[in-house]
Amino acid sequence: MTHRPHPRSAGYSLVELMIVLVLLSVGIMALARLLPTASREQLRDRMRTGASYYAQDKIETMRTLSFSAQDLTLGAHGPEIVGAKSAYQRTWNVAPLADPLQNILRVDVVVAWTASHGRDSVLATTYLNY
Repeated sequence: MTHRPHPRSAGYSLVELMIVLVLLSVGIMALARLLPTASREQLRDRMRTGASYYAQDKIETMRTLSFSAQDLTLGAHGPEIVGAKSAYQRTWNVAPLADPLQNILRVDVVVAWTASHGRDSVLATTYLNY
């Protein structure tokens, strides 16, 4: 009878498993560090979307007004508190353009809110012909 060496057993060694566990742990820790950042950015984007909606809503409302309406008098207007839980402050400014466009009004609507990093705002501008 001849003696044959045993073939290497199939499977992974303990060292290989430990390397895989270390790499997996590093990946999970990196993902855990990203979650707070992603959550903060999601809230910021949601607030910016809401502010854009309230700015556009005011512009659409102003387009339906007659030019003698109080909201279209020249100068600064507001603030109006809008949004769920009064999260936003909306102001607007109405100004005429210079000659030869004096029959056009420029309307700037600013919607501001307080974010975790301080105040933030969105500006929407439209032009109205009268």
